[in-house]
Amino acid sequence: ARRVAKQATDGLSELQQSSSKEIMKWKQELKEANKNLDMLRFERDSLQNHSDQRDQRLEQMEARLHDFATDLKAKEDALIAAKAEVATRDQEIRQLKDRIKQVETVAEAQVKRREMEITKQMDQYLAETKAIDAERERLAKAKVMEVRKQLKLVEEQRDEAERRAHAAEAKVADYEENFIQYRGQMEGEALRAITNGYRNALSAIPSSRPASSPLDRLFPLARPRSPGYGENI
Repeated sequence: ARRVAKQATDGLSELQQSSSKEIMKWKQELKEANKNLDMLRFERDSLQNHSDQRDQRLEQMEARLHDFATDLKAKEDALIAAKAEVATRDQEIRQLKDRIKQVETVAEAQVKRREMEITKQMDQYLAETKAIDAERERLAKAKVMEVRKQLKLVEEQRDEAERRAHAAEAKVADYEENFIQYRGQMEGEALRAITNGYRNALSAIPSSRPASSPLDRLFPLARPRSPGYGENI
């Protein structure tokens, strides 16, 4: 019985030891499993966060795509309106080009006609200018001839004036040389002129004095004589 009990005790002890080892092993595996579970939970949470962020970005992208589609639709509508406006402008430009072409044709004809008129006027002006130049040349020649005649006349008058000046200088020199004699002659002639004036004044009054007065004897009438040098002066 002791032997059996000992064997049982030894078996139980071995079983406990093996169970302890197995338990330790299981605990270690459980710990590893919990650790892996925590890692899996972390990865799950990370994936969930990533999924949420992705869903949020997708929603944002969908909103942006919707806005972009709306903007694109508005731009397409604006483009259609712009194309219609461009077509209208093109039509107006073509009409303006046609009008400009017509105006240019009319203007070109007017310019040619005006050029012909100007050319004709220029030819007429040149002809008139030549005639005017010829007339001016003729008048200038006539004026030169007239000036030459006047110059000749002036020169003759100058020569005559010089001759008279020389004669006057000669008379002045003669007068200076015979000043006393000429002064006596001029004084006598002046006195006779005064006397004659008095005689004429008195003769106008018959009763003022007798016919023969002492004044007549004092200032007899001057006899007529030829003009002297003083009268010439």
